[in-house]
Amino acid sequence: MSLREFIKQVIGPRLTHLVRQARMPRFDTDHAKTWWRTRDQTDPGLVEFYWQSRHAPARRAIAEVVKDLDGRSLLEIGCHAGANLWAISQVRSFERLTGTDLSPTVLAEARRRLAAEGQAAELVLASTDALPFADKSVDIALTSVMLVCVGPEAIDASLDEILRVTRRWLVLCEPWSERKGEHPDRHPETTYWIRNYRERLEGRAEMTSVRHLPPEHRIGHLDSIAVFRLRAG
Repeated sequence: MSLREFIKQVIGPRLTHLVRQARMPRFDTDHAKTWWRTRDQTDPGLVEFYWQSRHAPARRAIAEVVKDLDGRSLLEIGCHAGANLWAISQVRSFERLTGTDLSPTVLAEARRRLAAEGQAAELVLASTDALPFADKSVDIALTSVMLVCVGPEAIDASLDEILRVTRRWLVLCEPWSERKGEHPDRHPETTYWIRNYRERLEGRAEMTSVRHLPPEHRIGHLDSIAVFRLRAG
């Protein structure tokens, strides 16, 4: 092996990794929002990956949990390609099924794919901390590995908005933690935020159940499904 080939073999993967690190945001700045708005424009395979996961056991588990909650409307904040909305629609019908996302590319794909499956959903371009819905206008709000990407400077505003628009139930499919406060979960390419949502929502919503997924059923950070009943008033 020549010296040039050796250098290419050793340095190449490391350089690629460093470039990817530079592109990925730390999920606690406005850069993160820009990144989520534009990521799928350059990698359409990600949309296909998310869409194909609609058959995964984790998606079915979310649908089963939602199926047993009373209410006629559901909003998923951060719906991406619509995998959860599709899975939920297989087990239950809602008078109003809505999803939001930051990416117009993703929403266009979700709209096309759900329509091809005969599923009607209202899909809205919106940020979690500025939801364009009236107070208490949906019965069930759902997030799935979305709040883990919201940094400390925006999590309170995001939770306030979700609770503002929700009447009855909050379903958080987020990494589970019983630790006090929040802590960063650092991966090679970015930083996610792990929180104790029972503690964070104390006084505003009561956790009624939590379902932990077995390792073979998890999708990335999706390891649990926690259900909260909103307190009146």
